[in-house]
Amino acid sequence: MVPAKKFVCKLYLTILFSLFLFIFILPGSTYGEGPLLLDSTKQQYNLNPYLEILEDKEHRWTIDDVSSPEFNDLFYPNERSRTPGFSYTQSAYWLRFRIKDIFPHNHWFLEIGYPILDRVEVYFPDGSGGYSIKKTGDLLPFHSRELYLPDFWGEETTVYIRTWSDCALIVPMTVWGTERFMAKSEREYLIMGVYFGIILIMLLYNLFLYIYVRSLNYLYYVFYIVNMGFFHFTFLTGLLFSISGLIHPGGGTMPLIFLCFLLVFPLFFLPATYFR
Repeated sequence: MVPAKKFVCKLYLTILFSLFLFIFILPGSTYGEGPLLLDSTKQQYNLNPYLEILEDKEHRWTIDDVSSPEFNDLFYPNERSRTPGFSYTQSAYWLRFRIKDIFPHNHWFLEIGYPILDRVEVYFPDGSGGYSIKKTGDLLPFHSRELYLPDFWGEETTVYIRTWSDCALIVPMTVWGTERFMAKSEREYLIMGVYFGIILIMLLYNLFLYIYVRSLNYLYYVFYIVNMGFFHFTFLTGLLFSISGLIHPGGGTMPLIFLCFLLVFPLFFLPATYFR
């Protein structure tokens, strides 16, 4: 019985150690690996596993600096399942990924799914040893947000991104094929249409109740709905700026002002004894 118990214990420890290697060690060896191979049969790619990151605390490095061999080892790999997020920071961040299109005549979009970043600069190789730059962000006109990936069929390309913001610095990135991106956009606009339709119905209903009942509570709620709807329509979705072509006034700081107004609303309904 004793040899059998020893065998079972060794087998158990071997399995446990193998699981530990598989879960914690082996995945780490794939961080930042690449390049990302774009295939027309797959129309959506999460860039998290392919990203490498560099913090620029003093905002002093240029594309010539970070693309030089001296900076190659300063980039650190992003965690596979983690969207790059740096909370509220005064630093600028450089991100890079390698990419290769293995099928000709494909068209790809780069989506940065956090619309209230103040500034984003995307650097693509221009074929002559330098880089072309695409600037976007909520401090620039809305039409600057179209990010088409250039045609780099058959070649491995390194794309650099520099970003900074007064709001929380979160950089979720996805590469989309044209068909999948259009289908995604149609679904999003449909959902937003339903959402803002409900907001409008709630606004009109409570406005009617205020006119009929003459209770200030309904009027306060109308102001709350208007403020919340405008906050979503303007800053979280960017629809107002896509329609009007305006620039976010104050960039990422303005949403905080609207949030303060939203937080005032409950004060009208809390009992006075709550503040004593």
